[in-house]
Amino acid sequence: MTPRISELCALLQEANFDPWESVSSVLHLTGPRAERLKAHILETKQNDWKLIGSVVQVPLPPADLASMLEYELQVLRNLEDSSLDLPLQYCDREMTVAGMIRLSARHSVWHAGQMALKHLD
Repeated sequence: MTPRISELCALLQEANFDPWESVSSVLHLTGPRAERLKAHILETKQNDWKLIGSVVQVPLPPADLASMLEYELQVLRNLEDSSLDLPLQYCDREMTVAGMIRLSARHSVWHAGQMALKHLD
């Protein structure tokens, strides 16, 4: 694994699985808002990886969030380092595959934090 792939894997590992601040740390939360946010995270991640799949071959994303968290790491580990620099168009923004992966991680943790904060009360 190249250093760049390794760094992105570390980011996804933390964003997806850190015991304190990650998507997996809020998967057990229930309620209308938590369910809506979990569905949004899944849908966004699926769309992100479909977009990445438009420039590099990746398997279709899974249909559930827990599997999606594992999928991202597995797919990333199998990407060629040169794939990280491939250009994408996302919401009228030019970015690379690596940028899309970082954006997806930030977006997911943002919503995980919203769920966690709501359940602190």
